[in-house]
Amino acid sequence: MTLRPVFLSFIAAAGLAATLAAPAAAATVNEAEYGAFSGSWTSPTVLSGADSVSGSGRQNEDDFLYLTGLQSGAQTLSFTFSGPNGSTTYNGGGDLRYSFDQFRWDYDGIGVGTFNVANGQTALSIALDDSFDGSIYLQFAFNWGDNTQYSFATSKPLVSTAPSTGGSAIVSAAVPLPAGFALLGSVLAGGGLLAAARRRKARTA
Repeated sequence: MTLRPVFLSFIAAAGLAATLAAPAAAATVNEAEYGAFSGSWTSPTVLSGADSVSGSGRQNEDDFLYLTGLQSGAQTLSFTFSGPNGSTTYNGGGDLRYSFDQFRWDYDGIGVGTFNVANGQTALSIALDDSFDGSIYLQFAFNWGDNTQYSFATSKPLVSTAPSTGGSAIVSAAVPLPAGFALLGSVLAGGGLLAAARRRKARTA
């Protein structure tokens, strides 16, 4: 039997609607598997559909991430930090920052707190309210230590469509800020960068 073109179009449209209506799949992203995360505030690594992430960093080599595709609404992002192989005596630490808009300079955004593995400061969290739209920028500022491990997850994970295998996240580099905007941010950030450098030097002293 030959199907009319109009009927075929209806089937295609119905299939697309079903795909879009399906719940997103939960996914975990491991930096060791996907490649090094971005160290630039102008072009953070984009993680779309990842509700659990793990990575690592070393002194003065920060990680900048842009999480998108999370569930909207109130939830908590919980972060844990450790040394290699889960060591809790490892001497490494730094600061965690976040923003709902792209960072305008290094050390921009809101400070969550300091992590210091050797001193037992290994857990931080960000409490998001009902207005959260599912996207957030993160900076892991590693101020000392050569191999600080971190992981984090949301308290409101995405719904997995395949519980046995989980889903897949999309990992990509963000489109860099326009040159003029980045330059403006650099000028405005002059004082902020100097202050950040002093804070880092004070922590390592």
